[in-house]
Amino acid sequence: MTQLLLDLEPPRIPTLENFMVGRNAEVVAALRHLCATVPEHPSARCLYLWGPPGSGRSHLAQATCALLDGRFLDGRTATAAQVRAAAEPRDDAAPDARRMLAVNGVEALDADAQEALFHAINLLRDDPRGALVVTGNATPRDLFLKHGRDDLRSRLAWGLVYQLHRLDDAEKDAALEQRADQQGFPLAPEVRRYLLTHFSRDLGSLMRMIDVLDRHAREHQRMVTVPMIREFLQRPIDHDAMTPRLGNVA
Repeated sequence: MTQLLLDLEPPRIPTLENFMVGRNAEVVAALRHLCATVPEHPSARCLYLWGPPGSGRSHLAQATCALLDGRFLDGRTATAAQVRAAAEPRDDAAPDARRMLAVNGVEALDADAQEALFHAINLLRDDPRGALVVTGNATPRDLFLKHGRDDLRSRLAWGLVYQLHRLDDAEKDAALEQRADQQGFPLAPEVRRYLLTHFSRDLGSLMRMIDVLDRHAREHQRMVTVPMIREFLQRPIDHDAMTPRLGNVA
């Protein structure tokens, strides 16, 4: 039931503004600097972000890509041809346009795509208006690449390297309170504790649950309380009523 409700609630578009910073203030500042200026030193234009699942790697890569009108690739599905094409200048780009590539999950790239990324890094590094954000699950030195490529590891370490930290429970609690405040309703401490102990620990899922509960509370003119949440989750889902929203999500 809970997962279906979350599936029906589309995640918000990732931005640097709606990223819950926690202990990641330094990397967010570096990404803002990358987007707001054209760093003179090439190493400041090539960032590698690493951390465990749920630390915000994909969120930050997508947010930066959107700000620079770049190209975002998922390492699980990206092909060598896509990596090569993404690093090339666009035919319709303005003369002063930034050339930006973001690759999320470099450890998942196949051998050909890894080689293409190696050459793409060189191209973007040599372009004064180039920018690159790559994410992975370990430091460049400890990164497990299925097909070796020590040269790619060295290229990833050549720029700025930042570790991303997942939010701890206190930071998640503050994030829930902040989201509720943004939505315009109070979220009592006992409600936040209930959400943190009974639902997914993934912050994105928790944020979508806040949006779902807010919508339900407004529709029924009720406060968001623990009893209301329990009652809400026990109700059958009206699939017909959800159909238009499913269409919008697609």
